[in-house]
Amino acid sequence: MSHRFRKIKNLLLFIPMLFIYSVFVILPRKTALCIASDVAKLLYPLLKKEKRIAFDNLAVIEPDPLKRRLIVRKLFVNIAKNLVDMMRLWWLRRDELFSVVDVEGEEEIRKLYNRGKGVLVITTHQGAFEYIPAYLAAKGYKVAVVGRRLYDPRLDRMLVSMRRSWGTVNLATDKEPEKLSRFLSSGYLVGLLVDLNLRSVKNEKSILFGREVLSPKGPVLLALRSSSPVVPLAIRRTRDDRFKITVLPGFYLLRSGNLDEDVRAGLLLFNRCVESLIMLAVDEWPWTHPRFL
Repeated sequence: MSHRFRKIKNLLLFIPMLFIYSVFVILPRKTALCIASDVAKLLYPLLKKEKRIAFDNLAVIEPDPLKRRLIVRKLFVNIAKNLVDMMRLWWLRRDELFSVVDVEGEEEIRKLYNRGKGVLVITTHQGAFEYIPAYLAAKGYKVAVVGRRLYDPRLDRMLVSMRRSWGTVNLATDKEPEKLSRFLSSGYLVGLLVDLNLRSVKNEKSILFGREVLSPKGPVLLALRSSSPVVPLAIRRTRDDRFKITVLPGFYLLRSGNLDEDVRAGLLLFNRCVESLIMLAVDEWPWTHPRFL
């Protein structure tokens, strides 16, 4: 695909996306979430490929086909509602953010953060995950997040601006590890999504839910080289359309002197954390991603 054609294609996608974004931002939250839910239900019969991938992937945790179908149906509604809430995040006030987010286990983050040597926060693509750094930054923590650049520079600038509006430092995945380590040594919470295998990052084979997967090795290398504590957490939607962030106990990765072995052990430990986080809300994690080999 030529560069010029790609630019035209991205523009044609960006214009309707900007319109949809504007509509969902202007509407009252309750109305916007109702519309998102209805649209997801309307589109559900058409998303045959995505439904099949999600249904097959869910077999790693749920053998009952009927229960899997129910989870997949609810998954699409939750994804739509979470996308709408993340669209609206840029325009929320601080008090509005605090009014819809509860945290379980924040004392674990505070304890490690107060040591002043940085904390590596690992999370997943479930729930309205952009609320996590926004909430932590609004609470007074120094926060930096690591993420890949979006395919459209305009969308990428919007996302980065939204993060910065909450006081979060945005770091692209192509930054050198030394720069990431510098933020940790400066006492930041550095957040990374560690649950999916993306082409833009280096991956290594590991195990997730008993199945072979490719997992990003960069976060494990960062934890090993920085000696910073690791804290797993995730956000999920509650029945009343509020959010709950659950923080799991922090830990340190052990170094044996054999880097390859340490990376493999670290990947297994990170994936155990990912499993625990996914099980907090199985109907909000992107099972539509071709995760398993």
